[in-house]
Amino acid sequence: MLSATFLLPRFSPSVPPSLSFTQPSKSSTQRNSSKSRNNSHYRIAKDLRCFCSEDPNSTSHCQNPSSTSGSQENPDADFPDNESESQWLSPERLALWLRSCRSLKEVRKIHAVVVKILRDSVTYVGNNLISTYLGFGKLGEARKVFDKMLNKNVVTWTAMINGYLDVGLDDEALSLFEESIENGVRANGKMFVCVLNLCSRRLDFELGRQIHACIVKGGLRNLIVDSAVVYFYAQCGVLQSAFRAFDQMPERDVVCWTTMITACSQQGHGQDAFSLFSQMLNNGFFPNEFTVCGVLKACGEEKALKFGRQLHGAVVKKMYKNDVFIGTSLVDMYANVGR
Repeated sequence: MLSATFLLPRFSPSVPPSLSFTQPSKSSTQRNSSKSRNNSHYRIAKDLRCFCSEDPNSTSHCQNPSSTSGSQENPDADFPDNESESQWLSPERLALWLRSCRSLKEVRKIHAVVVKILRDSVTYVGNNLISTYLGFGKLGEARKVFDKMLNKNVVTWTAMINGYLDVGLDDEALSLFEESIENGVRANGKMFVCVLNLCSRRLDFELGRQIHACIVKGGLRNLIVDSAVVYFYAQCGVLQSAFRAFDQMPERDVVCWTTMITACSQQGHGQDAFSLFSQMLNNGFFPNEFTVCGVLKACGEEKALKFGRQLHGAVVKKMYKNDVFIGTSLVDMYANVGR
């Protein structure tokens, strides 16, 4: 476990960030909603044994259910006696068809073929069925496939956990994660990112801290996993831990910079937000609209209004002229200083 002794960096308030940027890039926002905490993570903490993937490189973010459909297992199923039919309706072909479906009707047709042709369960075909149903918003049908699968792997569990998170069923997602631990599933980076996002929404600091420890011990760190850790600590309001995780990142993107800038602004550390913004620009990153909103929030004081006006000018000239979030942030900034 990482030490909690960390000092926030001190920045000079006298040097405003440079606004010399020219070309925008887009980034997706992350949801920020807090719900009541329950005590189920204490039972998870008792059973959690840092189940980690044997392949530390198999880590990526878990935002689209289709991202969990690419299991590379070698299927060994019982096929019909007709050799040509067996070759034509192979698990590989069925999985490819599922990933190519453009309508729910097509998915159900292929599902019927899977049930008829494959006498034994093929895990990665089931994973593709789950991911495809989730992609069409059919959580119930995805869960039916999940429950009938005889052999589940970490991809299977992660797809369902993420499916529950996508529709806001946090308790069900947490329960499924606990069940996966009880079944001896070795969590990988994708699953841990999903659970960290769950902890961020629930402000479940204890469980999230344990997940962070498992990530470090399991060697599962990468840009996306580290960004999820930073976001988790920022959402929980623990800036010291967020800064520590941020400073230890070997690489960064505009999303993690924006996370830290926004966290500093929301917690009243305006000078830290300005300094991070300046560092981000100096490192060659162009701010997106959410970065600008975070900085503008830190400008809601009389002493920072000058820089806020400069940023307003840059927005009008070079950036997001009609962005509703930036417009709202500008109104809030001027309202806070009575202008």
